[in-house]
Amino acid sequence: MSPRTNSWLTDRLRALYAQSFADVPVTNTVLVKFGKKSRGRLGSIVLKPKKGYDQKVSVISLNRILKDDCVPEYVIDAVLAHEFVHYVHGFNSPLPQLYRYPHQAGIVDRELKKRGLAALLDKEKLWTKQNFAKLWKTVI
Repeated sequence: MSPRTNSWLTDRLRALYAQSFADVPVTNTVLVKFGKKSRGRLGSIVLKPKKGYDQKVSVISLNRILKDDCVPEYVIDAVLAHEFVHYVHGFNSPLPQLYRYPHQAGIVDRELKKRGLAALLDKEKLWTKQNFAKLWKTVI
């Protein structure tokens, strides 16, 4: 198994993009990294200026807990896909904002299902429900 690094995350996002989001124009740099440990959030996306880049960069951060090898890779893929859907919908990306709110009426889950990721989403939700709270207490 590969070590879970930011470079590894980038490779996972690239593969996910090629498989399920290739129709989406990526109009700025998208970076992905492991961020802080969080009890209530698996991932986030922000648009911010970054030194060395001409335009704002979209940064996808995943909860540091997801680095733990006991977390299945499909959980990481589902979180990456969820955050990239926000990019697709124009939240924290240069793309036009399609909705008023980022989670309005289940739009993220609908988009994931439309892109053939329903099984991934279902597996991630089940694993998270059964395991995340216990894992949060054990990972430093």
